[in-house]
Amino acid sequence: MIRKLITLIFLLISSAAAAMETLLDVRADFQTAIVKKVSDDEKFVVPPKEIFSLIQYQTELGSMNAYVSPRPKIKKKSPAIIWITGGFPVGGIGDAAWNSQPELNDQSAKVYREQGLVMMYPSFRGTMGNPGIQEGFYGEVNDVLSALKYLKSLDYVDSNNIYLGGHSTGGTLVLLVAAATSDFKAVFAFGPVAAPIQYGPDYALHDPQNEMENKLRAPALFLNLIQSNTFVIEGSDGNIDALHQLESFNKNPNVKFIEIKAANHFELLFPVNKHIAEKISQPDIGDIVLTENVLNKAFQER
Repeated sequence: MIRKLITLIFLLISSAAAAMETLLDVRADFQTAIVKKVSDDEKFVVPPKEIFSLIQYQTELGSMNAYVSPRPKIKKKSPAIIWITGGFPVGGIGDAAWNSQPELNDQSAKVYREQGLVMMYPSFRGTMGNPGIQEGFYGEVNDVLSALKYLKSLDYVDSNNIYLGGHSTGGTLVLLVAAATSDFKAVFAFGPVAAPIQYGPDYALHDPQNEMENKLRAPALFLNLIQSNTFVIEGSDGNIDALHQLESFNKNPNVKFIEIKAANHFELLFPVNKHIAEKISQPDIGDIVLTENVLNKAFQER
């Protein structure tokens, strides 16, 4: 049923989206209506100052909280990555950002920081005491773009070498952001879905019967707008049907799909991120190339 709905929506929107420049253009004349008003007053744990700074970045709704790597001791501009953790609400990692995590389920992606990249973990509207209410994969796209603007403003960040990554619901949001901007050097989406409505209507903050609300949150419909080199990655024992479904919609050579054999939704994260981090931390790297064979080897040798 969901598959038929998404296919119908895709046919309705694909010709219109093809004429648009970004996802923001597609959404320009639409106002989302949130029927479940959700926000929280959770607070970020204060991080070790040598590992992260707790900062506020400016958005269209006001200041929002994030962890950001402090200025490196080496006086040079560093590559950087925004990492978006999964779950509900999306983003807003806690002390897992620096505390030890099991390699079979390391959702922190700390290997990027360990390879010398500047890391930013943003939180979004309606979470962690931030202004606004949660919008469930809608206004959060704008918040990620604001986080990118903040990261670019840091004089120790190489603004031409900023990456975006995320896992699970974070991966789904990452794909939407990739359709909204070409400013990331590459994008890594682990375990996303074709449309957030597939998580179940109970997780929808808008009216789940409203097809326009559903489709404007569905990354499968906007893959053609992605300009950055983008990799969609999932384990064969994870949510692999979602990867195949996304791939069936794709006609964009900028978007590649990689299946990690015998891996689940979580255990691929550490070895695959480690391989990617080692590559993109190299000086003067050009366009990153990731292949299914190489990433499967990295997983098997973990």
